Amino acid sequence: MFPNCLKYADKLDEIRKQRKIPVNYFHVLKKVDKNTRKAHFTNTKTNEDVVVDYDFLHLVPPQTAPEFILNSGL
Repeated sequence: MFPNCLKYADKLDEIRKQRKIPVNYFHVLKKVDKNTRKAHFTNTKTNEDVVVDYDFLHLVPPQTAPEFILNSGL
């Protein structure tokens, strides 16, 4: 989850596993239904629609470098 900081990543991943907290990479949020507490995603690897019941959602928006860096050849 934190590839540039393994000191914390390893410990947090251990805690996540102990508490059986699921991680769903490659899922794009499409809709949240607060009344039924369901989050609707699309899995970007399989293009499958996924509906997840939730008590707590922690979402990270898609991130990328600015275009001028992507085109700089670095």
